[in-house]
Amino acid sequence: MSQFVRDRLEVACVLVKVAQHHCPFESRHHRVCKRTGVLLGEFILLHPLGDDPLEDANQPIHRLARRCAKFRVGVIALDREAKDEAKSYFNRSLEKRPTYLALRHLALVAGTPDEAERLYLRAWDTGQAPTQLAVEIVTWMQQNDRLGALAAFLKRLPPKTAGLERIRLARAQAAISSGDLDLAENLLNYHFATIREGDLILTELWEKLQTAKAERKLGRPPTPAEIKAALAAAPLPIYLDFGV
Repeated sequence: MSQFVRDRLEVACVLVKVAQHHCPFESRHHRVCKRTGVLLGEFILLHPLGDDPLEDANQPIHRLARRCAKFRVGVIALDREAKDEAKSYFNRSLEKRPTYLALRHLALVAGTPDEAERLYLRAWDTGQAPTQLAVEIVTWMQQNDRLGALAAFLKRLPPKTAGLERIRLARAQAAISSGDLDLAENLLNYHFATIREGDLILTELWEKLQTAKAERKLGRPPTPAEIKAALAAAPLPIYLDFGV
């Protein structure tokens, strides 16, 4: 395995920053692996790759390096789509020291949505995670129809995190689903800066909002013609129109 790690370093792995002595393991995430969504960090390597040279070391820096090495090998395995192997290494890393990174990556290889949700929430509850993880969790919950868990997760986010645009959109969706249409309209009354041209998420949310308002007014689900009339009466504001 150590030879494999050395051979694949330049094309498949992340570099791990090994903190000096008792300093915590930290990384600054800024990119996404194209296949697995693995967050990559900028790291400084203070010891040769592989677990074997470190197994008998007892100094704090070596113990920390072993934890990093196990996580690092797991990321490489995940990039190669060897999920069982990756899961084994992430679990070994977690045994050495609980980190949001190990928990988050275990969520990526979880066998069931329930397991993935539990691991994602544990990762967030470590208090170590960057706000980008909250966006990832929210997106995952939306894609997997975990709407109850999504609503509960959104309620306990700190204000700064809840204000992120992707999370603001999730809050608007949750508000529409729960019937809090005034809150949804307030959340959409905003000039979004990170939505890409051609992304229709704001258009879809606006249409859902107007359909829900029509249903409330009529006391029944509106017909297609009534939905069309409601949208004509309340057209998509220009600052929400990112269609091409």
